[in-house]
Amino acid sequence: MKKLIKNTFYLAGSNVFSFFISAIGGFVIAKILGPEDYGGYSAYKLFVSYAICLQLGILQGLQREIPFLRAKNEKENLTFLLNTAFTFIFLVSFIGIVILFIASLHSSPFFKKVFLITIPFIPFFFFKEFYRFSMRGLEKFGELSLLNVIDAISIFLIVVLFSLYFKGEGAVFGFAITNFLYFIFAYYFTKIIFFKFKIHLKSLKSLFFVGFPIFIVGFLNIIIFSLDRLFILGLIGRKGYGIYAIALNFLNLIYQIPIAMSLVLLPYLTRKKAIEGSVSRFVIKNYYILPLFLVFLSILIFFFYPPVVFVIKNFLHKYEDSLPVLKLLLSLILFPSINYFFYSFLIAENKHFYIVPYHLALLPLTLILNSVLIPKFQLSGAALAFIGSQTLFTIILILLAYRFIKFHFIKTVFSLIMLSLIHFFIFNLIF
Repeated sequence: MKKLIKNTFYLAGSNVFSFFISAIGGFVIAKILGPEDYGGYSAYKLFVSYAICLQLGILQGLQREIPFLRAKNEKENLTFLLNTAFTFIFLVSFIGIVILFIASLHSSPFFKKVFLITIPFIPFFFFKEFYRFSMRGLEKFGELSLLNVIDAISIFLIVVLFSLYFKGEGAVFGFAITNFLYFIFAYYFTKIIFFKFKIHLKSLKSLFFVGFPIFIVGFLNIIIFSLDRLFILGLIGRKGYGIYAIALNFLNLIYQIPIAMSLVLLPYLTRKKAIEGSVSRFVIKNYYILPLFLVFLSILIFFFYPPVVFVIKNFLHKYEDSLPVLKLLLSLILFPSINYFFYSFLIAENKHFYIVPYHLALLPLTLILNSVLIPKFQLSGAALAFIGSQTLFTIILILLAYRFIKFHFIKTVFSLIMLSLIHFFIFNLIF
């Protein structure tokens, strides 16, 4: 447990610090570029996240299969697993290159140019994700934390520099360069393994069966939880997208806490599953963790919001329209933030594939929410649709977790809902 707390502290601390640096860089970039070019820069990063989905969950499989093999002390199979994953994503990255090249032929002048100039760097977007997932599975959270900080600083310096001279196109090109630098630093600092370009079918099969459901859920997450931005891009334009992106950037600072805690928790839970056969005992014994986490997150949000208002009003005048959106998001985010924990419980139990049909049903519901709320309430409607879909997803995960992992359902869920409601009312009363 001490190791778990220490790793959580390292990763959460580095995530918050690096994201804080990234956020400052993002705000500087937003000020340099203006809403239109900043919207284009943000949209490019969204499109790249779509391209990375081509790896079909092989990378996601690493975060469970690595600790599972380590718990079983199967070192040779672990080497096969890492070699297979690295080779597979290297080959798949070329499909991403072809897709972006085709997309460039049918895009606006801005996106045509940025797609073409960043094509040589596409494999390094994939390599960056490989290192992130493999280090989580290997529980190398110290090295991962260091890389997060280095990555944030390099993005800040390089993207800002290129933005000053080349505006939106320069920001995108600088972002692509930072992924290449991440690969160099990751290999230098970690040297996880000497990679051989060889695919072992057994390892590929195990990665696929574990990772593909995670990929499907992740892909649906990208689609479902980015529909708000796609609707904004289509109905309001790049300027509205840029304003909304600022609110999400601040929100993502808060999200780094549950993300880091769940990432550290997953390999620990997987080892529990490999040794004890289930994670139920851990969840029952430590039921108080989630309510305590929400209390901590709520207090953090209350201290976080006033400085954010000051920064936007004094340094980001063009983005003041993001404040009502951010206030709405921060008042409602508490309950949806726990979805990361229940998702980790299901992955550790290898029951995460049961999420897929429910998630497919969530897609049309989210489409309806966005199509109704955004035309009526504009950016605030997008925030409501985002929180609404996140809340539904959290409810799905809680119910599925209870199906496979026995815990004190009423006691746990009631406390989480009450804490979320108390936070909402007090936050709106004060701010």
